[in-house]
Amino acid sequence: MKTFQRLLIGAGLCALVIYLMASELEPVAASDISPGDDVVLFTTEWCGVCDVARDYLVSNEVPFKELDIEASVDARSHYEDLGASGVPVAIIGEERVDGFSAQSYARALRTLSDGSGDPEP
Repeated sequence: MKTFQRLLIGAGLCALVIYLMASELEPVAASDISPGDDVVLFTTEWCGVCDVARDYLVSNEVPFKELDIEASVDARSHYEDLGASGVPVAIIGEERVDGFSAQSYARALRTLSDGSGDPEP
């Protein structure tokens, strides 16, 4: 029983730490990172999913600022400020998309072009 109680307490403490860490992160807009840009893409040179995300934006003629987190100290600093843990990370307007999903990118781009702040149904 003591083992179960210790596990329960440990899980509770982990949840609290995660909650506190997440609550410190404020929403960020692409223009906060790179003034004048509506889309910022954090990548690395070796990341295959980054290539897919980049190709998606290029093929849809979406202007974006690419920041390689391994090639630039400033890019790495912005990336760490986001609390991110993988690449790609896209900031589309005020929406953050981790990884790549064509549906997520399309929804965020629709919200950006609508200017409504709410995705279309």
